Amino acid sequence: MNQHANQPRAKLTTNKNPQDGNKASTLNPQRTESRTASEPYPGKRRHSTEPSPTGGGQGEGTPQTLDQQRAKLAWGYAQEGIKQYGSDYKNLAKGAPALIMGSGLMPTMAFYEGKKSDPAKALLRHLICGLHERIPTINHQEKDFPSFMKYLQNSLSQDYLRATDEALELLKWIRQFVDALGGDSNA
Repeated sequence: MNQHANQPRAKLTTNKNPQDGNKASTLNPQRTESRTASEPYPGKRRHSTEPSPTGGGQGEGTPQTLDQQRAKLAWGYAQEGIKQYGSDYKNLAKGAPALIMGSGLMPTMAFYEGKKSDPAKALLRHLICGLHERIPTINHQEKDFPSFMKYLQNSLSQDYLRATDEALELLKWIRQFVDALGGDSNA
């Protein structure tokens, strides 16, 4: 075990001598900590510090991870989809991520809107509602297909990519839950 692993590091400073214009790097004898106990990985947070938009949690002030928030949404959607549509919903949910990665979020949503089948409409509604829950910038928008498409068309590329990533993450959980719930027969 490295005996210096837990010792603070010396801070490297650059001093400029105004008389000769040369820079000299020196080790500052004042030691600084490289990270604090509350931040185990600088620049990365493991938990959301915002209150959960889906409520709940084990206690007041206990943050849920993003995956917990997504799983909670996906569990409700998967239960509803399997209860109402069985294997039809399951098959659509399992194919949706590949369709999004191959065609994009908007074409995939347009495909489900055009299918006119109830399981496709349910999955589309679940995606739109889930994205409304997870992305604060679209909470003020209507939860219907035309309004959501207009939002995506007018959004910045970073917002569109975030919506695509959130849709894929939500579908990851829905896929797992529809498998767990069965969905071998229509209700």
